[in-house]
Amino acid sequence: MFRSLLTSPRIRAGFYFACVFSLTLTFSVAAVGQSRRGVDMDANNVGNGGVATITGHIYYPGGRPFDQRVAVRLQSINGEQIAFSNENGAFTFARLSAGTYSLQLDAGKEYETARETVEVRGPRRNAIGSGEIVPVYINLKLKVTTVERAGTVDANLAGIPDAALKLYKEAKALAQSGERAKAIELLDKAIEKAPEFMLAHNEKGVQYLQLGQPAKAVEPLEAAIKLSPEAFQPRINYGIALLQSGRPISSTLELRHALQNHDSSCRAHLYLGIAYLNLDLKADAESELQRALKIGGDESIVAHRYLGGLYARQGDKVRAAEELETYLRLSPKAAETEHIRVIIDTLQKGAQANK
Repeated sequence: MFRSLLTSPRIRAGFYFACVFSLTLTFSVAAVGQSRRGVDMDANNVGNGGVATITGHIYYPGGRPFDQRVAVRLQSINGEQIAFSNENGAFTFARLSAGTYSLQLDAGKEYETARETVEVRGPRRNAIGSGEIVPVYINLKLKVTTVERAGTVDANLAGIPDAALKLYKEAKALAQSGERAKAIELLDKAIEKAPEFMLAHNEKGVQYLQLGQPAKAVEPLEAAIKLSPEAFQPRINYGIALLQSGRPISSTLELRHALQNHDSSCRAHLYLGIAYLNLDLKADAESELQRALKIGGDESIVAHRYLGGLYARQGDKVRAAEELETYLRLSPKAAETEHIRVIIDTLQKGAQANK
């Protein structure tokens, strides 16, 4: 998973930065246009005199867009407004002023009442000149009965046929024992029985990543995202698969999307930093890698190794050696230990020679 990407061919930073900016802007504009076309603009949605808009999307526990018309209540110190979702689970509250809002909706007796707090920061303009657009994604949760509380309930499994569930669980067990190829075969059978089984698509992608075949992981992870656009795990796995398949620009877009509502993910920041390194965007790479270290955890340790490579590129031999030494101290059993020690020695001698 952590194979070094520091030896990838160097790419001109200016060219790729322009590409990333252009693609990001295109993505943002397209998303805004789609949400406005798909939203049910209720006649009573009069706002409170501001220029901001809250755009919401409701999803079933399994990740499909909610396809029923349901009332959504928006409360603030200025009072209460009501909008209705459309057949795609979309709703909107327009012409809002800055402030803190509370969203609430009741999607039926089988689901928990959904509540979200939304901050509208002010009359800022977005990329296309309109007022600030604040996206909200609501994932419905099944109510847990007294009987169900005794066991484990996974809302993502709701509505999946028992035969597909059995195959999925068997595949997970095989994967844990290292039989990943056989696990993929069972996941294919599970998907055949339940094409809407997002977790099976995601798990298939994960197994290909574990096998070191990221190009094969791309397709099932794309399928998982289509089934559940705001699910975090498929999105970050997709970003990693793109990165390891040699598509760092696309990877940055996916990883940044994943971080929109999960900024505390060390893994997402780590891989975004690695993607930026591949694009030679040094300042962005350093920021993301440092953020991963700040969040912490075992997975963040490898960020020291990448920071060492980054500082070495910049000619800062002292900081590069320090980061690599920290990496070896925190990961003493790393397979490349001897190679890194040689690099550290070379950096330290170079730093001494420059004094």
